[in-house]
This record gives sequence, structure tokens and C-alpha cells, in this order.
Amino acid sequence: MSSALIVRTLCVSILSIGYLCSANGQDANAKNELEPLKGAPLKGALFGRLIDKEGEPVTDAEISLQGDSYFRTISDEHGRYVFEEKITPGEYRIRIQSKGWVGFTNYRELPRITLEPDKQHQQDFTLPRACKIEILVHDKDGNPIRAAVYCKSTDGDDFSNTDRHTTDKEGKLTIGGLKPQHAKYLIGVRSESHAPDHVYAEVTDPDKVSAFEITLEPGVSIKGNAVCSDGLPPAGWNVLALPTWWNFGSYPRGTEIGEDGSFVLPHIGPGEYNVSVSIPLGDGMSTSRNILTAEKLTEMQQPVQGKMDYPSPKSMNYLTCQIRWIGKPLERGFSISGYCAQTQHHISHHVGPNEKEVRIGPIPKGIYRIRPESPELEVMNLRKIKNLDDLDDVAIPNEEPLQLVLRARGKPHVQGIVTDEATGKPISVYQFRVAKHQTLSGPNYVQDDAWKVAKSAAGEFETEVIGPGIYSVSVLAEGYAIATSEMVNTDEAPDEMISIKLKPEVPFHGVVLDPDGNPVDGATVRASQLAGGAMPRTLGRFVTDKGAVKTVDGKFTLHNLAAGWTSIRVEHPEFVFAELPQQVVSLEAKPLTVTLSKGATIHGQVFDADGNPQPNETLQFYDDYAYGGGDREAGFFGKTTTDDQGRYRIDRMPSAPVYISRKDEWQGIGVVRHAVTAQDGMDHEVNFGGKRRMRGRYLVNGEPLANTRLQIGGHDSTFGAMKMYVSTDDQGNFTFHGPPPGQWVLYRELDGQRSEWAKVREVDIPRSGDVDLGLIEHKLGTLTVRPRMEQGELPEGLYVKLRAYSDDHYFGRDAAVALPRTQPHEPFVFEQVAPGDLELVCSGAGTFSIQHRLLPTDDFVNTTLPLEIPHGEATVTIRMRDADGEPSNEFGMMLSEDSRILFYLQEDKQEPGLAQVNGVPDGNYVLRSGNMRHSTIIGRLEVAGGKDVEVQFTVPSRDNERPGFVNVNVVDQNRVVVPVAIEIISPDLENDESIRFRPFHLYSYLYGKQGDVRIKIDHPGYEPVEQTVTLKPTGTENDVTVVLNPKS
Repeated sequence: MSSALIVRTLCVSILSIGYLCSANGQDANAKNELEPLKGAPLKGALFGRLIDKEGEPVTDAEISLQGDSYFRTISDEHGRYVFEEKITPGEYRIRIQSKGWVGFTNYRELPRITLEPDKQHQQDFTLPRACKIEILVHDKDGNPIRAAVYCKSTDGDDFSNTDRHTTDKEGKLTIGGLKPQHAKYLIGVRSESHAPDHVYAEVTDPDKVSAFEITLEPGVSIKGNAVCSDGLPPAGWNVLALPTWWNFGSYPRGTEIGEDGSFVLPHIGPGEYNVSVSIPLGDGMSTSRNILTAEKLTEMQQPVQGKMDYPSPKSMNYLTCQIRWIGKPLERGFSISGYCAQTQHHISHHVGPNEKEVRIGPIPKGIYRIRPESPELEVMNLRKIKNLDDLDDVAIPNEEPLQLVLRARGKPHVQGIVTDEATGKPISVYQFRVAKHQTLSGPNYVQDDAWKVAKSAAGEFETEVIGPGIYSVSVLAEGYAIATSEMVNTDEAPDEMISIKLKPEVPFHGVVLDPDGNPVDGATVRASQLAGGAMPRTLGRFVTDKGAVKTVDGKFTLHNLAAGWTSIRVEHPEFVFAELPQQVVSLEAKPLTVTLSKGATIHGQVFDADGNPQPNETLQFYDDYAYGGGDREAGFFGKTTTDDQGRYRIDRMPSAPVYISRKDEWQGIGVVRHAVTAQDGMDHEVNFGGKRRMRGRYLVNGEPLANTRLQIGGHDSTFGAMKMYVSTDDQGNFTFHGPPPGQWVLYRELDGQRSEWAKVREVDIPRSGDVDLGLIEHKLGTLTVRPRMEQGELPEGLYVKLRAYSDDHYFGRDAAVALPRTQPHEPFVFEQVAPGDLELVCSGAGTFSIQHRLLPTDDFVNTTLPLEIPHGEATVTIRMRDADGEPSNEFGMMLSEDSRILFYLQEDKQEPGLAQVNGVPDGNYVLRSGNMRHSTIIGRLEVAGGKDVEVQFTVPSRDNERPGFVNVNVVDQNRVVVPVAIEIISPDLENDESIRFRPFHLYSYLYGKQGDVRIKIDHPGYEPVEQTVTLKPTGTENDVTVVLNPKS
């Protein structure tokens, strides 16, 4: 078992990373029993004792409870602690901090405890002894330096705390409470008079104190110039340079930028730095933008040049508002948020309860969607009441103050009664939790997944929820099965009394075995019925430890389950986790047998942007990409840190696609993401970068594209199997070190648009050898678009985007920088437009959108383009039926035959199988079943003379009438994903456009007529492959793996 911590508990059972306990609260492998202490017993809602593995008391611990309220206490000389305060029953997280022992400080890893009413709870912990390090900081002459010191584990996440320490007058400091571990600690030192420096400390033995001596150099001053996206300097804002290893969540103030954009960065040492500018937002808030990323400042030509993706202070404006309350204002005030879709700028400002006039800024100009935000707030403007200001299209700066009419309505809540289904009698004590299924209005606030405790003789509960939405309530009580209510809409039924009836629990039995058939003790077993999250994307994921148990002699019993289905997850530190979906829960079900395996191993070497091995780099392993919040926890497989040679290894990976990413994936340089299809028992080599090079030079309008980030990635610049970054130098030269083989896409970052990318070209990278892309020349210019209505004036909410054309989807990435507009009559102006396959998309002029494709020529650059918007009066009513004549909900899109006018169809909420669209222009239209350009055509219709049309169509139901598909996963001998072109060579399908090929993240997606298709893959450096694949009906699993072998 893990040596991190042993827990013993009475009344409750809790589980968390770093410690283990069994279902009855006793550790399955415990060897130390707490000796009873003489004297008066402890009394309080929660008490216990802290010891180490030798039975010695933990005497310096600070213990805190974090939940609806906050409570704190300390341990005594016997290691005892007690919370004597009256604590509201419910779920709390326990935080333990100590200098001599390892406690819990990372919020995500804090153990949870549910405190029940009128009960005392004893919670004992066995903590491992901690390591200490001693630090001495001085200058090159040996003089001590008073400096700030930060300490953080290299495998810690962004939610772990980073404590700030300070050396004494002799330059000395001792840091304790460090966990003995393989991963190193990053020790960062910063002084006002010297360049920052750092060391990596490996601490594994609590009996040894590691000592580190750090000599700080004065560094040099670096001169530079900064320019904003509007070509003006960020005068008066602060610029800050920090080494790329700086990851402590603490940021000095920086130095002020001059009126001409010039600045001086003091005390800069060797190595790579990130240079950022702090942008004041008002209300005491600020944001920042990088102007240089991972640059060796001491080696750059001065003054260094930095570009910001933000307008300058001189372009900033203010939003003025006047606030009128109907009734009393909110006691805690509220927030005003805004978003400009054209420029993608956000604003946020807190308004106090007594403020009637508000000035918000500085803000870039544009047309914003403004929203007053609070779960307790009703915004009368959103009811479209006559004479109230519209909040969807607010021009900033505004000539007249925006009028906001508000009413406090109290926080939304849910309430109900819980009874025994058999007897009808109320359940007086139980736990309940609210899950959010949909946000109805306001921000998408995250519903807490903590369980609350209810005590009511009538079985009643009431609790506030995070905002207007659709919710359900789950209930747990001793001896009963978990029960979940029907969903309740807080807008339509704000005072509905939910009725939840409990049935007896159905115990779920099983046994966990190792690969040799031996029972596995101490494995954690969870059921998705209990362990799911409280938000839509985590409802079915294993994100909590509720109801978890430990195996004893390999056996386990899960309680509180309801008859039906549940997924089971089993975890043990010596094996890969096992997740078994859709297991039957019933009294007749046989015990489940779970056999654990050792899983796969993934190893390799990580290189920096220059092709050198990169030590102390943390890699994280997930089952998907772009996770955040609870989703990221749900899909987490593990993490590891590279050694001094940049090598890493991680065991116990599941047989599944595994995404590997650096911690700084979105801002890093070099390869930052990779993907491998892991297989049980296999050793996969996945390298991040390497020695081979892919070079080129990039010119824009005849001038070097200087100091600009480039990306090699998949067919989507955000998602995909691999991403790597590099920056051009002053002459537009760039070198990617260690690009992986495959058919990738080269992107450039849009100037003034952080993390927005424009496609440059596709690149075929062979299995081995350097690649010379030569000279890349692009003509960039401005495109001006003037929409024209066939009838009437241009609406305020009109919106035009310029995006990359997709042959499959009706959505895509921005392809240029959109300049802000403040008036409806102003044209839409796009800068940095490169010739290519692009598409103008216009919405907000009716119930439809306009799709206008631009052919890849130079003709539309630096030109003005009219965009005609037709007028429509007809209503089209569509009834959809299946082959049996029953209503069908397979609505997709209605498009004009030239694909220029697009309606998205939605089924009527009141009448199944019905969809209706208004304001349809005259013309011929096609109905498609999905949301892709080439999805199945269901029918055609014509609108003429503005007359209404009513039609009925039958959806194809037989499998052979539907299109087929297959996912082709192309990998190398290590099962690393290799995106390649797939040629369709079946003789009878030659030149048949009904079969389409599309790269998609890990897979290549073949879509079209059902049946066998012969494909060929021939990529440089690999043996050609020909294989037959079968396109099967959509809705079924159909994955094929093709392994590429290197040419001999």
C-alpha cells in the first residue's frame, strides 16, 4: 500500500489520494494501532489523533475544516486535536499542515468527511515524516542576500499551494513539511537586486537534511520596445520578465513602460524568459499578455521587440451605466460582465449594493453583449420591455449611460420531502446532493459536488442552488438505495416540492484478482451511481470517492446502490485501474470478478525547443484533450517528471488512447502534446522532440515575419494528436527540432490574437531525416465586407466572421483579425488576411445564416466585398416520420441548393416530429439529417412568392439505406499516432465522391456508402500498406488500427 498516510475513522469512511481506509474505517493493511491515551476524553463534533508510523505524536499540525464554514485547530503534545465549536452538519475537506510531517495542502487531494447531526466523529491519521532542506543565498562575493524563496513539487498541479519564504539576515532558510518522493522540488529564489535563480532538490530521506547553496548574479539590463495591436505603445502599463521555469503563482509588479513604448528589464540572467505586460481592467483587477515567449533575452539584439494582442491605453474606452432597482438592492451587490464577439474581449466589474452610477473600464471599443450577473438577480432589460435598453448589442464607448433595471429575486433553490416507499413514512436523517443538468440563464456556475446532511422529522429538505437551471437531487440514507429525483426547472417551478421515495439498498458483491488469479487486498472500488460529479460532463464520471470501499482478501461489497445499472471502477497502486461499464445491480446478480493487469508502459525522452534533453519537465497523461476543472480530474491517468537526461517512464497505463501533455501546454515551446494508443503489456516509446530539424523562412509582404509563434499540429489548431511550437527570429527564420512523422498542418499565430491560428500550409514529414520547407511567402492584406439587406436597415446584432473553409463542417477557426465596430452601419474589416480557402459567415439578420465561400486567390485581399442578405417572409413547417409513420427527431439542417442560406432545425418542444422556421427567403432548399456538409439528404422543398410551406418526410430506417463509416487509427510500431493521407483504391469506387476521407484528432474518418473499401497508405519512410475496411452504419462502434512499419 502507499506509504503516504494511514487513516482510521469512526462514524465515517473517507478516501483520498495519499491515504487508504476500508469500508468500516479501519485500514486493511494497518500495522500500527493507536494506543489509548489516559485522561479526560476529547469532546467535540470532530476529534482525533495524529501520529507517525513509529507511533510518535504529530505535535505541530494545523488542522482546518473547509466547507460551508471554516474552522481551525492545532494538535497538542500528544498529537490530539479537537474541534469544539458547533459545526453545521455536512461535507467538509480536512487540511493538515505540518513542518515535521507530511499533511494535506493540495485542495484537490484533501480528504473529505461528512459530519452527521448530534454525533461525535473521530478521525485519526498516520502521517509520514517529512523531509527538510536548508538553503543559503549569497552573491558572488559571498555576501548573504535577503531573498524571497518559493518551493513547489515538479509534479504538483496548478492548484497546489506555493508558500513564500524569506531568508534571514545571514541568507539562510529551512523549509520543512516536504514529502519524500521521486519527483524533485523546484526551489526558486528572487531578489530585488539580483537575477532570479533556482535549483531542483530531490528529497527522499526524512533523516537527512539536504543543503543547497545558491549564488545570485546581478544580471544585466535589457532594453526593449512594446507595441499594441493598434500600433500604439502600451504606455504606463507594467512589463515583467520571469524565467520560463517560474511557476509559483506569484508575480512581482514589474517596471513601467514609457510613453514611446520603451522599457528596461533589470537583473536578467542567462536562460529563457517570458515577458508579459500587465493590463489594468479597473475595479482593482488586471490581466496580462505575453509579448515574448521562451526567449533568451541576453542573446537577443537590443532593443528587443514585443507585440501585444491587445489595444493600447489610448484606444481604451469606458462603459457608463445607470442602475435602477425595483425594490431593495442585493446586499452583496452583483457583477457586470461583457463580451465582444468580434474582438473576443471580456470585461468584468463588481457593483456595490448602493452604487447607482458605474463607470467600467478601461475597455477596448466594440459592440458588447452585456450581462448583470448574480444567481439572485432578475434583469428586466432581458424581458425586452419597451423603452428599456437592449443589452445584446451595446456600443462602447457609449454616448448615453446604459440603463439597467434590476430586481432582487433571491437565490434559486430546490426543496422536497424524502420518504420510505414501502411505508410512506418520512426519513428523518439522510444525505443529499444537487446535480446541475443545464444552465438556464446567467453564467454557467459550477455546482458543488459536496453532500449535505438533512435532519427533519418531516423528511424535508431545502437548499440553494448556484443559479437558474435544471437540477436533480440525489439522496442517501443508511440501509437504503441511492435515489435521484426527476429534474426540476427553477424558472418554471421555483417552489416545486420534490418527492423522493427510498427503496432498500441492493448490495453489490465482487472480488478483485491479480493476473495470476490471486486476491488483491486494499484495492479501491467505486460505483458510478455514487461517485459521479454534479455537472453535466461529470455526472457519469468517477470524480468523487462517495461510497468507495477497500477489498479485504480480494472481496468487496458496495452499499447504497439501486437496482439497475452502474459502472464499476477498481484502483490499486500496483495495477492499472479497471473500469467496467454497465454492470447489473440486482439481488440475483452473481458477484463480479475483476481481474487487474499491469497495463502498459510509456517511456521516452523530452527535448527543448533547441533539441537538447530537457530535465525536470512534468508530463501529464489523460484520456482526452483540453480538459478543465472536474473533467480534467475525471480523465486523469497519471503524471511523471523527466530525469537529468530528459527521460521519463510511467507504468500502469490503460489499454486506451492516451494523450500526453506538458504542464505548460498552451504556452510552451517544442512538442507540447502527443498521443499514443496504449496496449496492455506493451512498452511504448513516445519522444517529445529530438535532434532532427525542419527549417524554413517566412516572409509576409516581402518582409520577415519576425518573433511570431508557429505551430505544427493536426487539422484543427486546438485539438489533435500532437502540437509543437516555435518562434521565428528577427529574420523570419524558424527551426522545429524533432517534428514527428505524419501529414501535419503549419499554422501562424494571428498578430494581436492570443492563441488564434491561421493555416499556412500542409507539411508531409517523413519518418527520418531533416526537412527544408524553404521560403514561405504570403501576401497579407485587409478585407472589407459591407453587408446589404434586401429590405430594411442593418440590425444592431449583425455579425460577420471570416473563417477557414471546411469541406465537412459549417464551423471553423477565425482566419484573420477582426477590427472592432461600434455602429451598425460600419463595415466589417478584417486584417492579416491571407489568400486561401476561406468563408464569410453572416448571422443576426434573421433566423438563418449566410455562408459565402471565397476562392483561394489573391483577388479578395485589400478589397471591399459586398455581402447580400436576402429577405424572407415564408414559414416552413416540416414533419419528420420514421418508416413506421411515427414521429422522428432526426432534424438537421435546411440549406439553399447553393449552400448559401443555412437554417438549423430544432424539434418543437410541444409536438414531437415537428420543426418550424420563419423568415425563409424564396428558393429551393435541401434537408440534411446531420450538421455536416455531406450528410444524408432527406428531402427537398421550394419556397416561392413568400408563401408558407408544409411538408412531411420519411427518414431512412433500414441500415443499408444509411451511410456508413469507419475510424482508421494509423500508428507506428510504438502505437504513436501518425496522421497520413488515405487513398481509396477500390476499383468500383474510383472517382466515387460518396466515400469521403477526413482527418479527425486520433483517427482518420471514412464516411459514405456502406460496404467494403480498399485503402492504401504510403508515407515516406514506412512500408506501403493496403487493407480492406468495412463502412458500417453510423451509431455502431467501428474502429480499425493500421500499424506502419519502417522501411528496412
